[in-house]
Amino acid sequence: MSMYFALHPDLLVGRCIELGSGVGLGGILSFLLTSQHPNRRLESLTLTDYKEQVLDRCRANVQRILTEGTSSSSSSSPSIGVDKLDWYDFVRGTGQSLTRAGTYDTVIACDCAYFYPDIAALSSTLKGLLKQRETSRCFIFGPSNRGGLQRLISQMRGDESIEVAIENVGMARYRLDSSFDTAAEQNQPPLDFLQAAAQQAQGETESRFYSRYDSSFLLVTCSLRLEEQPENTSLSNID
Repeated sequence: MSMYFALHPDLLVGRCIELGSGVGLGGILSFLLTSQHPNRRLESLTLTDYKEQVLDRCRANVQRILTEGTSSSSSSSPSIGVDKLDWYDFVRGTGQSLTRAGTYDTVIACDCAYFYPDIAALSSTLKGLLKQRETSRCFIFGPSNRGGLQRLISQMRGDESIEVAIENVGMARYRLDSSFDTAAEQNQPPLDFLQAAAQQAQGETESRFYSRYDSSFLLVTCSLRLEEQPENTSLSNID
C-alpha cells in the first residue's frame, strides 16, 4: 500500500483515515512517503484500530516519527494521528459513527478483510466515513486470493449507491531481518531504516535488513453514486 501511494501521492486527498492500521507500519510509511511530495494533496491522516494494546504501540510509533524530526512540523504540512474506531458503530448508528460519518475525503485499508462476520461492518464503515462528494474515494488493498476481500467486494457491489473498480497490482511483501533489530543499538532510528527500505526497494529483492517477496494484490477503489438533485421547478412551467 505505502509503495503504491508513494508512486501515486495525489490519491491521498484532504482528510484521510486508515482502517485496521495495527501498529501503524503501512500508514506511517504512506504518510512519510507522500507528505513531502510536491504534488501531495493530503491534509491529515488518522490511523485507527480497535484494540487498546495495538493502539498504544501505534501511538508510540507515530510519536517517534514526530519527535525524531522525520516529518516536517511546518503549519502547512499534513498531520498524522491515532484513534480508536469500532466498525460496528456504523452498523448500530452509535458511538463514533455519530461524529465521524461523512467527514473524510479518503479512506484507506490494507489486508483487513479477514473475518467473514466483520465484512458487513467493514463495508458500512468504509461507506459511512466518506464525505458525500463525487471526489471521495476508498482505496482497499489485499491479496487477490483472500476470501474475505472477495466477500467485501461482493458486499460493496451489492450496494447500488457505491461504484466499485478493481485493479490488479503487482505488490511486494517485506520481511524484516535480524539486522533491522540492530538499528537501536547503532543509535539509528528504526523508522529511518523503514523509509530507506521503501525508497530503495523498487527492483530489489534483498537488502541488509529486509527480504522482499512478490505477490498479487487487488486494489479496490470505491466511490459514491450520488443522487442527482432535482432542478428547481419554475412556477411558469406549471400548467
